[in-house]
Amino acid sequence: MIFTEHGRVPACDFLDASGREGHCFHAHRLIFPLAVDLTDSFTRHGLKFFQFSSYLDAVASFSWEGEYLYFEKVDGSCLIAPAKSRLVRQFFRFEVAEKTGHPEYSNWKLYPRVETIFIAAKKLKVAL
Repeated sequence: MIFTEHGRVPACDFLDASGREGHCFHAHRLIFPLAVDLTDSFTRHGLKFFQFSSYLDAVASFSWEGEYLYFEKVDGSCLIAPAKSRLVRQFFRFEVAEKTGHPEYSNWKLYPRVETIFIAAKKLKVAL
């Protein structure tokens, strides 16, 4: 299982019809019930990242206040990168879909895969 998080990423930098900031101007944490490594995704997109041994180490050491991307590996180590450039929407979902050989799954609307969500939720309950 891997964890990702993004906060105030540039892809979400927009105002809605009423002139308010978009919903993604706060952190979103995602859990993927897979063991994929996204390190090369950071490199491929030109993101300068910082590596930490754990989430707690990252929180204690990382002081960037702008947009960021966070990836926690299966072993608990993690990467954080300032997200200074515009990235594809659903960046982590897109990258995980590519890594698993199903790029079409990056589209939530066409492939909601609700059954997979319920299966993953059951696995999480057992793991916790």
